[in-house]
Amino acid sequence: MRRVIRGNLDMLLRCLPTSICSWNFNVDQEGSYFGSTVMRSMTETGEIHAAGSTFGVTKGGMFSGRWTLDEHGLTMAEATKPSSMFRAYELAAEGRQYDLAAVSVLSRPFAMKRGGRLVLTIQPVHPFTRRSEIHVMEDTPAPVVMFAFWLTAMTWRRQARSSAAAG
Repeated sequence: MRRVIRGNLDMLLRCLPTSICSWNFNVDQEGSYFGSTVMRSMTETGEIHAAGSTFGVTKGGMFSGRWTLDEHGLTMAEATKPSSMFRAYELAAEGRQYDLAAVSVLSRPFAMKRGGRLVLTIQPVHPFTRRSEIHVMEDTPAPVVMFAFWLTAMTWRRQARSSAAAG
């Protein structure tokens, strides 16, 4: 995973939806393109563009709690959802293990940790928007950062669809 974020313990990435109703995002760092996410509308699959490459996001099956980040047929990272009851994922990439989870039961922010240390946070800029920010606090491969954001956005989309169906 070529590009690794290094040396900036408080890097901020801004995630902007591509349109008002879209779950696809463009991500920039200080106004410069960092990457983008594409979420297919009827499935929990998509694409991530980061570090000059395109990665596919695939799901293990309709009822599976497993997603992979693939490049040219090779799995670069994997995420599993250990429980359908909680908004949490376990990620593995480049021999590293990460835990990505909602900060609290009722809030939208997510935090990713590695060995108990905070690696990054993902949160909306305010409660009524999809516009978001990723704060990166530790060296992390760019595709892993984008994969964590993709999983978080997918979880938010699930919540939005669930709320719309209930209301």
